[in-house]
Amino acid sequence: MKIRKLDQSEHGKTRSLWEQVFSEDSQEFVDYYYYIKTKDNTIYVIEEDDEIRAMLQLNPYQVKLQESVVPSDYIVGVATQAEYRGRGYMRNLLIHALQDQYSQKMPFTFLMPAAEAIYYPYDFRFVYEQKQIELDEAFFPARKEYKNDEYSRTDDYFEKMGLTVRYFKPENSNAPLAFYFSGDLLRDYTDFELISAISTMESFQKIYRPEIYNTNSPAGEVYQPSLNYQDYSLTQVVYDRVERAQLAVKQGKWTEENFIKPYQDILEQWAAKFVPAYAAKQERVA
Repeated sequence: MKIRKLDQSEHGKTRSLWEQVFSEDSQEFVDYYYYIKTKDNTIYVIEEDDEIRAMLQLNPYQVKLQESVVPSDYIVGVATQAEYRGRGYMRNLLIHALQDQYSQKMPFTFLMPAAEAIYYPYDFRFVYEQKQIELDEAFFPARKEYKNDEYSRTDDYFEKMGLTVRYFKPENSNAPLAFYFSGDLLRDYTDFELISAISTMESFQKIYRPEIYNTNSPAGEVYQPSLNYQDYSLTQVVYDRVERAQLAVKQGKWTEENFIKPYQDILEQWAAKFVPAYAAKQERVA
């Protein structure tokens, strides 16, 4: 048995173990996790016969405690291959990680365990309870879903990223909101995530597009948005569209230099997966 901390370039080697143990995670989530989260996290592994048999990952966060902001690690991805369980691998990994955190003077660490009792022997204690609610269509009180019967460049753009769209008009809203998502919109996302998305979108859109989202009357059963609509109210927040246009150019240049160019090969490989489906759709449109 060999315990070691992987180099960042080796983090991808643990993906197959993640997929074996956490088989309920969607392909989209695992893609996101191993492309984004493992760039700056720490991964400890136990190897047998030069193969990774168990792992523990530490994801770095900044946590606010009263007026102070302190570094902390979120323990996640604690996993052992089925045939190697019962050998104390998790215990060894956890103690190794905690000792490293202690030497780094990290004030505390935290996790969301599958079973609380597993971590009690290591002096972890209960902090809070996360409620889980299974949502259905009743989450949207108005039950008013809109269908887009015309070609949308925006929908097409997000479809290239593997996202689907549904249009809902939440209760007391003036216009439908577009939800771009992967998986099942009503079952793969928590109530907090959906509520946060709705409140953020509504607040921003009322400022950015009051002609559509802050009108003096709600959308009807059949709805066609128009920026020429005059019966709307302005918010108390001033939105400088000229400044936004300039910022968009700066953001685009920054993205090109820091994301597109450095990861050109990876992005092209990722985009190639969507080319056949996109070409077929374009033929249907034509």
